[in-house]
Amino acid sequence: MAYHLALQGASGVVMLEKDLICSGSTGRSAGGIRQQFATELNIRLSLEALRMFRRMPEELEVDPGFRQVGYLFLGVDAGRDGPSSGTNVGVA
Repeated sequence: MAYHLALQGASGVVMLEKDLICSGSTGRSAGGIRQQFATELNIRLSLEALRMFRRMPEELEVDPGFRQVGYLFLGVDAGRDGPSSGTNVGVA
């Protein structure tokens, strides 16, 4: 949020954490950025997150260590002949 406020010209923005920095689910993340969702809005948000990580070194002069290497999840559902309906909305 502070990032977007600063882009809009806000200054003196302060972010407060309820606990330790990244003490919630973000701090427990393995670092993956999900790119397949059931709604177009979530797909668009994920794509923007990817663009932001790519811009960070130049825009914020911070290297987040982002390396896009990919991943693949496979599963079998004995009750279906093909992919589940959630996969038809698109992959970024």
